[in-house]
Amino acid sequence: MNFNKKYSWLTFENYLQLLVLCIPIFLISGPFLPDFFFTISSLSFIFFFFLKKKMHLFYNKTFLYFLIFLFICIISSLFSDYREKSLITSLGYIRFGIFIIVIKFLVNKKNNFVKNLYHLLFVIFILFFFDSILQKISGFNIFGWQAPYSRITSFFQHDIKLGGYILRFTPLLVALAIYNKKKINIIILITILSLIMTFLSGERTAFFLNLFFFIAFFFIASLKKVAKFFLVLSTIIFLSVIVSVDTTLKLRLYEDLVNQLNFLNKEPFYSEVVDHNGVRRSKHRDSTIVPRVYIMYLETSIQIWNDNLYLGSGPRTYQFKSSEPKYFRQSDHAGYIAYRDKINRAIEEIQKANRPEFKNKIDELAWKKGLGYIDGNYDGFTNISGANSHPHHIYLQLLSETGILGFFIIIGLFIFCFLKIFTKIQIYYKCIILSIVINLFPFTLSGNYFNNWLSILFFFPIGFLYIKNTNKI
Repeated sequence: MNFNKKYSWLTFENYLQLLVLCIPIFLISGPFLPDFFFTISSLSFIFFFFLKKKMHLFYNKTFLYFLIFLFICIISSLFSDYREKSLITSLGYIRFGIFIIVIKFLVNKKNNFVKNLYHLLFVIFILFFFDSILQKISGFNIFGWQAPYSRITSFFQHDIKLGGYILRFTPLLVALAIYNKKKINIIILITILSLIMTFLSGERTAFFLNLFFFIAFFFIASLKKVAKFFLVLSTIIFLSVIVSVDTTLKLRLYEDLVNQLNFLNKEPFYSEVVDHNGVRRSKHRDSTIVPRVYIMYLETSIQIWNDNLYLGSGPRTYQFKSSEPKYFRQSDHAGYIAYRDKINRAIEEIQKANRPEFKNKIDELAWKKGLGYIDGNYDGFTNISGANSHPHHIYLQLLSETGILGFFIIIGLFIFCFLKIFTKIQIYYKCIILSIVINLFPFTLSGNYFNNWLSILFFFPIGFLYIKNTNKI
């Protein structure tokens, strides 16, 4: 038997493909395994091509643009007050740029890679869909895991990541389906299932961004205008009907959102209620346009940036800088102060009366004061601070941590990709570019830009921009 033929599957390309195909699966397990496989694939690629002396694969505009941003991050870390911690993030960030080249290599070298990834993602989506429906109906998924209240998490168990995961992979899956010449019915099915899953997840940002992709896709798709209009309108009507009959989703996606946004400067309020499921929860509206905590993140980020205009305070240092006395901001409102003083006066009166039978009353009042429970109207939240691991907005984080230089690199990429959508390019390219636009969308809340789990989802689709060079290396 021919040895080479028998073991022809033992190639570097197959090994690399296996590592990459494992990443979407392991992303469901948490941050460690996907980052491990992500890093191993990048390191393996570097070592292999140093040995093979094929470094010309790194010569492209996308990787060069990434290197400019990486250089800014490293310089920012070197000047940071938290140099060692920030440098770990900056130096390790190189693996994300290398991964772009890994995908570029696979889509051009392995003819079946694009098809294998399509089938894998499609199966994952189908499994997630049926498991999400089961969890929504019964309260438990196939493994008996119960989701947090008002959310659907499926295989993510207690992590509220289902919507974000589906959102980030949807444009890529649609692009792969188009590239593999799947029927339009399959492509429409993918978009609708994706929209339903992000809808059920209760993750508002994921749902609204997915709705944006859904509408954008059908406007760029080669369908008749009547069909586009019918599909978009019927889907929106369908989801609206679900919201109207499902009180949990209505509460999460509509009522809470309307209460928390105060564009019309309505009277702020805070109250605690017991809902129809017997769950005690709060309803509130702040005096600020958006919840005060995000205003405080904004103020803290801008203050850090003002002191570090060009290079920021260093990647992933907001969590340290925002807790420093100079930047720490906390909100104690008049309503809370009045409530606290009222309890203190009540305790003093009981103590002056010196009646032992009222000792339990003092303990109860002290407990309420510590809890910060307020029944009635007051001006916004209480004891809210701008200290956090990140400011919940990509561009605020970039300004505070990488300065104006890092900010312009990423906002420039967003603007370029947004404008690229309107040019004459293949539709599957537009879907991949839409994934970048969604990941960098400036008008929504976001996770930590330098978070490993989120960064993998950000960078995974970018290498597929080279999918057109299928017959070249």
